[in-house]
Amino acid sequence: MSNLSRLSPSELTSRLYELRSKERELLVEFLAHLGELDRRKVALDLGFPSSFEYCVQHLGLSSSATFRRLTAARLLMRFPVVADYLRDGRLVLTTLVVLRDVLCDERLGEILDRAAGRSEDEVRALVAALAPRPAVPDLVRRLPQRPSAARPSAECVPTRNLDLFEAAAAATGRNFTAAPAVAPCQPKRSAAKVEPISAEQHVVRMTVGAEFVADLERVRAALSHVVPDRSLEKVLHECIRRTLRACERRRLGGEMLRTAASRPGTPTATSSDDPLTASAKRTRTIPAKVRATASRPGTPTGTSSEYPPTASAKRTRTIPAKVRATVAKRDGNRCTFVGEDGHRCNSTYQIEFHHVEPFARGGPSTVEGIVQMCSAHNRRTAEKELGEARVAEAIARRRDRRGCEAPPG
Repeated sequence: MSNLSRLSPSELTSRLYELRSKERELLVEFLAHLGELDRRKVALDLGFPSSFEYCVQHLGLSSSATFRRLTAARLLMRFPVVADYLRDGRLVLTTLVVLRDVLCDERLGEILDRAAGRSEDEVRALVAALAPRPAVPDLVRRLPQRPSAARPSAECVPTRNLDLFEAAAAATGRNFTAAPAVAPCQPKRSAAKVEPISAEQHVVRMTVGAEFVADLERVRAALSHVVPDRSLEKVLHECIRRTLRACERRRLGGEMLRTAASRPGTPTATSSDDPLTASAKRTRTIPAKVRATASRPGTPTGTSSEYPPTASAKRTRTIPAKVRATVAKRDGNRCTFVGEDGHRCNSTYQIEFHHVEPFARGGPSTVEGIVQMCSAHNRRTAEKELGEARVAEAIARRRDRRGCEAPPG
C-alpha cells in the first residue's frame, strides 16, 4: 500500500483497469459457485434454513448484497450466456438484477444486447418498455392545515387527531368535489412499517382498504365486552393473541393452552362473555366402536397418548397432544437440524414435527421419536431418507386430499 504513492497516473489507472477486470472474473466465478450451492441445497445440509441465510450468516453479506448475488446466480444457472456479459463489463450486477423479470429464452440475446453498456436508469427504462406497468391513477389529496401564528390564541388549538372511524364520518360532511373516474389499476402500496419512538412504544404505519376497515369495525363491536373503550391498539392486539392461540392449538393439540390456562392470574372467558369463541366450541362425540371397546372388562381407561395402539389399529400421523407439548417445550419451537459442521439451524419459521425414524418406515410418534424442524429441513431430510421422487409424490397426494403441503417426516 505504501508504494502506491510512487505510481505515475498512467500506472495507477492501468492497475485499476486490470484489477477491475479481475474483479469481474471473480464475480462470475463467485456467482457460479453460489448458483451450484443453491441448486444442490448445500446450505440446508450445513444447517441453514436457506441459501439466503447462509450468505448472510456465514458469508457475512448484507441482505441487499445477498439478494443481488443470489438473484444473479440463479439467472446465471438459467442463462449461462450471461457470464460473458458480466466478464467483459457489458452488464454489471445491478443491471442484470434489474432485467430479472424480462429475461426469457425467446428474446434472451436481443434483451441482453439492448441492455449492454447501459446505466441502471437506462436499463430500468428498457424494462419498462419491454413490460409496461399500469399507469398510476391521478391522486388529489388535501393536506392538513397548520395553525397560523396570526390567529387569536383562542383559535390556536392543535387539531385533535381523529380516530380511524371518526375520520370517515367527519369526511362525509365536507364539500369535496367528486373526482373523475379512473382506471381500475391501483398504485403499489408501500410496505407497512413499525417505527420505535421510545423504548416501550412503536408507531405502526400501513395503508388498508375499505374491506379491512369494515371488518375492523365489526371486530370492535364483537370485542366490545373485552375492549370497552374500543381502543384500536387493544383490539388489534387481542386479535393477534387469539390468532397465536389458534395456531398453538392446531400445532400442540391444546395441551399447552390448557396448561397455561390453569396458571394463576390467567384470564379466562366463557362462551357467554366472548361471542367470537362461542361458535368455535363443539361437543366431541366418541364413536360407538370405541365406547363398546372401552366398556369391556379389563380394558384400560385413559387417553390414546397414555396407551399404545393395538396391533390391529390403523397407524395415523396424528401425534398425541402430550407428545407435541413435550417436544415443543424441549426443542423451544426451533429447528433442531444440525449441519455437517455442527451448525444448528435454530430457525423459528414454519416449525413442524419431524419423525426421527420416517413414519413411512414405522417411526413411532413418541417424545424420543419426534423432533421439531423448519419446513425446509423437514422436507430435505425426508428427501434424503426416502428419495425426492417419493416425497414429491406424497406431497402431491396430500395437496390434492387436504389442499396443503406437508412433507412426510
